[in-house]
This record gives sequence, C-alpha cells and structure tokens, in this order.
Amino acid sequence: MEDCSSFRDVLLACINDELVEENYAPWMEEYQTRIAAEDSMVVEAALRLCKEFHDHDPQRFQQIMSICHDLHITKENICVAYSSICEGVMHWSKVIALLVFARTMSVECYRRNDTKMVSYIVEWTCEFVCRFIQEWIKTNGGWIGFVEHFTPRDTLSWKSLYDTVKDVVIEKLALKSF
Repeated sequence: MEDCSSFRDVLLACINDELVEENYAPWMEEYQTRIAAEDSMVVEAALRLCKEFHDHDPQRFQQIMSICHDLHITKENICVAYSSICEGVMHWSKVIALLVFARTMSVECYRRNDTKMVSYIVEWTCEFVCRFIQEWIKTNGGWIGFVEHFTPRDTLSWKSLYDTVKDVVIEKLALKSF
C-alpha cells in the first residue's frame, strides 16, 4: 500500500465514514476503493485516529468547522493549507491532520451539495501527497509504518494538531477567502 492511489483510498474511506456517521448517503459509492484485506488495518487506523481527533475536543473541532463553512475553496488555498500543516519536521500526526482537514472540507462541500468540489479536494489532496509526502511515507515504513507508529496507541498531542489546523484555516485561508 505504498502508492498515491492507496492514500486516495484511505482518504475516501475517511470521507465516507464521516458522511455515514452524520446520516448522509455514502458519497464514495461512485468511487469504489480497492482496499485489500491486508490494507484494511491502515484504513482502520486512519478512521480511528480521525475519529479521535474529531471527538477529543468537540468544541475546538466545531470552531474549525465554522471557519471552514465560509471558506472559498480553491486548489491554491488547499495547497497553502497543506504546505502550512506540513511545515517543519514531518511526522505521522501531520498525515492525520491532512486527512482530517481534507475530510472536513469534503464533508462541508457535500453538505452544500457541491460534490464536484469534493472530487477536486480529493484530487488536490492526492496530488499534494504524491508530490510532497509520498517519499517521506516510504522512508518511514510506508503505510505499515503508519499503523505501527500508532500501535500501541501513540499519545498524540491533539491540542497542537487542532491549533495547527485552526491556525492554517484562519491565518492562511480565511484571508484569501474575502
């Protein structure tokens, strides 16, 4: 599970999981994933970590959602956000932050009935990962390294990830939206 299409499958599973959780129809039905049995542990870990990020501090997460609601989403804005999240030393927690941010923006677009934008967000996120993060993922054990990093459960600093995502949304994107 080393290539960019694998990241796409994980991202689609995260988006679909959140939509189903919110009682929406699964968006992903038209985009079937090819998750093999051995790769399901990667998806399970990503879903668990995205849920933990969401559930750890619902008030902070809601603040991020409120800000995202009014953003003008463009490829440039998304790339600025992802670059900001990944600044400095890369680590697996930043991969989770990317997944959560892409999922959050996608779900917000889906709520607005803008499924075309959901497709763009998935495309732009995968392009970013392939271009800037794929090599880091490979040199850090690939997707199996991702699972191993969070097993046994790594204690993530959710507060710093919330702050990172919130700062990116406010400082980098909100200003470009007006």
